[in-house]
Amino acid sequence: SRRFMNFWLLFWHILGACIWVGGHLYLCLCILPKAVRHQDSQPILNFENSFEKLGMTALVVQVLTGFYMAHKYLPSFSMLTDYHNQISVLISMKITWLIFTILTALSAQLIVIPRLKKDLGNAKLRHIFAGHIILVTVLGVAFMTTGVLFRTGF
Repeated sequence: SRRFMNFWLLFWHILGACIWVGGHLYLCLCILPKAVRHQDSQPILNFENSFEKLGMTALVVQVLTGFYMAHKYLPSFSMLTDYHNQISVLISMKITWLIFTILTALSAQLIVIPRLKKDLGNAKLRHIFAGHIILVTVLGVAFMTTGVLFRTGF
């Protein structure tokens, strides 16, 4: 039934968010401060390496379920520009957070992490990576906040 499908879509979407945001909050609040304080990039890279498959799977689940649910709310892509419709605004916000997340992740994966692995002692690279981690974490919290607004309104 339709309610059954809606339940599972939302369930998987929220479970993905728990994993993605929870993992990044743990990285940002527990691992990152120690790594910066001890001037050691290895704990950050170890976490990134161990979390990557689960975290990326969670993000993909969120993207797929999110776009499917968005399509149910707004059957036409052109409806995204209706800024008098609260749902259009919220979906546009989520797409914006997604674009920023993808750009930040690509920068980290393609530029920062490979360089940091070659030069673990490089404080500048460690701080740039820390900035990426903080940004992705803030974006994750923005995703969640926007998601809550679907239920509560502005």
